[in-house]
Amino acid sequence: MTKSEYAWRAAGPADLAGLAALDDACFRADGPELVGWGAYQEQFAAGNASIACALTPAGDLVGVAWARMGQSPVMLGGKIHPDHRRQGLGSQAIRWAEDCARGQGQPGPVIIRNEAITEGAEALYRHEGYSTDFVEYWMNRDLAGPLPDLPADIRLEIWSDRNALIFYDTFTESFRDRGGPRESAIKWISWNKDEADFRPDLCLLAYLGDQPAAFVTAGPLQPAQYDTPIGWIAQMGVRPQWRGRGIADGLIGEIGRRFRQEGFETLGLDVNLNNPRAMRVYERNGFSVVGKRAKFSKLLE
Repeated sequence: MTKSEYAWRAAGPADLAGLAALDDACFRADGPELVGWGAYQEQFAAGNASIACALTPAGDLVGVAWARMGQSPVMLGGKIHPDHRRQGLGSQAIRWAEDCARGQGQPGPVIIRNEAITEGAEALYRHEGYSTDFVEYWMNRDLAGPLPDLPADIRLEIWSDRNALIFYDTFTESFRDRGGPRESAIKWISWNKDEADFRPDLCLLAYLGDQPAAFVTAGPLQPAQYDTPIGWIAQMGVRPQWRGRGIADGLIGEIGRRFRQEGFETLGLDVNLNNPRAMRVYERNGFSVVGKRAKFSKLLE
């Protein structure tokens, strides 16, 4: 087929079965998504997104595009059935979503988050003028296997209002050699505490003597296409002067045991593509790559 043979129209609740079939076909081809953009039914009900679908002459739904309004930057996205890619539908989906953003008087910055990125999708975004903000690997490990022990000289504290600023300071020092944090203490602490699945008992400060040496924040996460939640390490870091002592390994083991005691079977995390040191830590602790996710941005005129 050629792109002129496809037709785009507004999507609605009557398309839910076709959209579910499209999602399933993309999942089988591209792998699972860590975080979904939201169920179509929820988006139709909320009315805060414009959604269009692409149809073949026979009426089969083979593509979807959306623009989520009312936020800045506006989030755009879409999916094309694997059997109908490289026909120009991807570009059509992006340009339709961009026109929606412009039509709502929001031509400024827009973003695309792809939770199951492929080489073809990356090439498409570059062709449409998008810049890559970050690329991350999603990694999982089975909690049935052995977990590393925490070094004997480490003392742990869980998150509290009393030590939240110490968590932030440890986070700041741990990531300073990667460009430093972009969030203020107030914003970072609120970002953690405001999460629906925030678990202070799974957010740990690791002390060597009276010195905070490392931290980890964690909680349950329900990935799209997964039947049950997984244990999720949101952030973890070790101050540079305390690296190489097995603290990161021990924190992984401690968090893994706490999740396992609650019946979780899988521990997951994401790691930036440009952080090979962290990748090595996770690989030696039994993590393997499940998927690849990325964020792209563009300034509309």
